[in-house]
Amino acid sequence: MIKGIVFFDYDGTLTDENKGIYRPSQITKNAIKTLQENGYMAVLATGRGKSYLPETGINFDAYVMNNGAYVEYEGKEIFGYYIDEKIVDELIEDMDKLNLAYGFDAKESSYTKDYDIPLFKGMAENFDLPRSAFAPLDEMNKKQVCKLIMAYNDPKEIEELEEKYKGILVFDKHRKFYSCDISRFGVHKGIGIKKLAEELNVDMENTYAFGDGTNDYDMMKTVAHGVALKDHAGILDEVVEFVTETVENNGVAEGLKTLKLI
Repeated sequence: MIKGIVFFDYDGTLTDENKGIYRPSQITKNAIKTLQENGYMAVLATGRGKSYLPETGINFDAYVMNNGAYVEYEGKEIFGYYIDEKIVDELIEDMDKLNLAYGFDAKESSYTKDYDIPLFKGMAENFDLPRSAFAPLDEMNKKQVCKLIMAYNDPKEIEELEEKYKGILVFDKHRKFYSCDISRFGVHKGIGIKKLAEELNVDMENTYAFGDGTNDYDMMKTVAHGVALKDHAGILDEVVEFVTETVENNGVAEGLKTLKLI
């Protein structure tokens, strides 16, 4: 019997690219394994696409990917949301006019116009996204786009896009790099979490989440117990139960202890 589900963001929560920590620490991995042995499910809830999920050394029980637009359990899709093809075409045209660098995440694969564009490559290297994860853009099925990633030189460059697509798309800015996730308005980690909890018949009172960024806000509002890493977006203070240590100081392990789950 499942006692509950704990959702873990990846970038900034299990890892910290700004500190050169690209994989979860052994202490974190041991803590999550103990959590599972105690009867809780451990689920990765990330903005990342499936093609660039790294080998973490953690045997996650399920995946909420692309900021909630794709949910996978036991190797099967239990929820998928795809951005309208017309919006994809229009957004490509707009981004090209602004000379922005971007990539598209589908259910299984990711695509980019040119990995070696300095702006895109800088973003990819910052988040440790391998070249092998991205296929050429002309191979993409525009009907299967879950989410985008985009890099820019100045925040003012995307203000025009944010205004144009208000109520249609959400631009979740990354905290320490001029880049963002672009998701369909109303589709977020909280949606994916609810779909998984319903599938597994787990009461939302028994759900927990760890995160750090703006794209974790809806996740924290959805679960019963939200925990922010010490270095986090200020907006999360409105919706979390408490703040734990930094990634460097094994905040996830410390938070699980505070919750008395391990």
